[in-house]
Amino acid sequence: MKYEAYWISPRGRIIPVTGQVATHIRAVIKNPAQFGLSRETVQKAYRRHQEPLGLEGKARQEIMAGLLRKGWVRLRFVPKAHGFTIQTGSLKARQQSHLRAWARKVTNEELDTLDAGAVHLNIITECPQESYRGSLRSFLDRERPNSSPRRRTSLGH
Repeated sequence: MKYEAYWISPRGRIIPVTGQVATHIRAVIKNPAQFGLSRETVQKAYRRHQEPLGLEGKARQEIMAGLLRKGWVRLRFVPKAHGFTIQTGSLKARQQSHLRAWARKVTNEELDTLDAGAVHLNIITECPQESYRGSLRSFLDRERPNSSPRRRTSLGH
């Protein structure tokens, strides 16, 4: 697997989280402008919570929650589940479209060579009825009008 973590911007730009310490918050700290934030905004959040820059604590939670509300999507591979946990503010048509674009790219060798039938997704949203749990293949199949999903899922349209 090439990348174990990604951000997807509100416009659909896929950003692999890379580096020695590949965490989502470190990606934000390294390049806050890419996320529509200023360095000062990030530093203020850490000062407000009296935490060192980069700590995965309350400041991180505040920053990440703000990004999710603005339409960002956070993806992290979880080896035990052999799948990705995905966090997003909602799973409306735009986020579904961005996630499908990501899914196609990680299964067609553009970003990675994942097996869509073997990798699972756990999509968590602020609205539980929009959440999804199932295979990457089932998620991709749902966009095809004549396909029938292998199992019932909740994807709120």
